Amino acid sequence: MELRRIETPGIAHYAWLLADGDQAMLVDPSRHVQQYLDTARTWQPGLLTL
Repeated sequence: MELRRIETPGIAHYAWLLADGDQAMLVDPSRHVQQYLDTARTWQPGLLTL
C-alpha cells in the first residue's frame, strides 16, 4: 500500500491518493480531476479502479 500527496498549485489544497495493487482511493480531491487521473496512471500503471 502506498500513499501520495497531490498539491493543487496556487492554493493551499492537498489531496491524498492511496493505492494498493490495481485499486486506489482519492481523499479530498478538487473538482478538476484530470491531474489525479494523470498522477494515478503514471504512478500505478496497472491501476484499474480509482
